Amino acid sequence: MPFEPTKDDVDVLSCFLHAETITAAIEDTDLDLFVVKDILYHLFHHRYLKNVGGGILFHKDDLENTFFIITAKGYELLDNVQA
Repeated sequence: MPFEPTKDDVDVLSCFLHAETITAAIEDTDLDLFVVKDILYHLFHHRYLKNVGGGILFHKDDLENTFFIITAKGYELLDNVQA
């Protein structure tokens, strides 16, 4: 089943053009913490985001201190949505 990003997914993704923490996405989107966490998990799983300085994993309990940044695949998604 392909990933069909929602408007909220795209809004959260656009918060990570530079390395940011989850706090930036919460402040910029006004979405609930748990909604943003869920979106981050999906974007990370589908490789639209990556964690800065880490591998393919991050610790869920330390999510607030983890920096994420958009990937090339994420840029393509944003570019296609804006087109």
